[in-house]
Amino acid sequence: YKGHEMDNYLQGKKKFYELMRSEREENGYDVDPERLTKLYNRAMRSVGFGRDSNVCLPDAERTCDNCGKRSKKKLMTCARCEGVSYCNAKCQKEDWKEHRNTCSRVFVQVQKQMSKMGISSPGVTVKAAMYPSGSKALPTMTGMFSEVSGTGSVRILWVPGSVNTIYLNEVTDSTMTIAEKEYSASNDRSSQREIHFRGFSDLSPTLRFLVCCGPLPQLDLVQQCVNEAIFSCNGTFHQLKFPVVGFTALEWAAKKGNLDIVNWLCTDGRTKDLIEVGCPVGWAGYTGQVEIMRQLVRYGADPSKTDDVFWCNTPPMLVAAQNGKLDAVKFYVEECNQDLGMVDNEGKNILKHIEMSQNWREIDNHVETHKWAKAMLKKQKKKGKRK
Repeated sequence: YKGHEMDNYLQGKKKFYELMRSEREENGYDVDPERLTKLYNRAMRSVGFGRDSNVCLPDAERTCDNCGKRSKKKLMTCARCEGVSYCNAKCQKEDWKEHRNTCSRVFVQVQKQMSKMGISSPGVTVKAAMYPSGSKALPTMTGMFSEVSGTGSVRILWVPGSVNTIYLNEVTDSTMTIAEKEYSASNDRSSQREIHFRGFSDLSPTLRFLVCCGPLPQLDLVQQCVNEAIFSCNGTFHQLKFPVVGFTALEWAAKKGNLDIVNWLCTDGRTKDLIEVGCPVGWAGYTGQVEIMRQLVRYGADPSKTDDVFWCNTPPMLVAAQNGKLDAVKFYVEECNQDLGMVDNEGKNILKHIEMSQNWREIDNHVETHKWAKAMLKKQKKKGKRK
């Protein structure tokens, strides 16, 4: 979007959360997806955005821009802009009167810009919105990266050629589910801290090192600033973690799928001890980075290790399951010989963790993971009876 439209966009998001919260309090239950789309569109229109701003919603490719219905499969998209989806040609025709005011190939350009910036790694949450109806100029490409852990959240507003901002929020309620913490991180600004910078050189050596290992991967910059980062830590480099969220450099690189950075961190003499700090395998599994999980185990990382930062000491396999990462769950079971029947400190097993995700029955990955785990647990039970 255009840089000067960011405030409007954030105001629209705030309005959306207020509408959603009001609806929940009034009805006493979660808002259904169709109603959610309508509330989002109402909020965005109130600050000047066109109806097409609903592409910011989760599963936008499965949500019809005309009627708001959601599908389990990807819908047809507008051939001109590729930014909105429809159930069928009838819905597309009905929506054209409104959509034509904002129909643009801006979304294709967003993807190209992301590719150039090297920030299309797995686990990145990118928010994109159409510019307001009637605007002629193409917007500046802007990315918002959201990260949440058991201790807090960090959001990075990345605006190439302008001022970038890191927002830090603490999450103090350890009883929340992962989904609830992610929701809280998006809405609670009461304890927010901000760090502003134009370029990586404006950041302290330690922050620069961590950010370039994680959400904005730059291996050359990581290699250039590692000595400065070590010097800045006064000999406590391996205790270096990003403020609030608590990620080490290796955990963040693993979570983001930055294999080249993971390999360098695990083999360079100055950083290889990071393999024993935190839960790098767990964070790789959280985003389904199986090849990185495999590499980390080869380097000597413990695949069962957990801590407060990693969702308050939840076993890594259960976290992967709650996030619908079936391949990661299979890796823990088949290659690390972990017990599929394990439970957490509250006695919840893998099926309960999958079911903790809101609307899990509507998410293909969660349904598939649940189906596989349920079948495997049933087999285990039969084998136990035979013995």
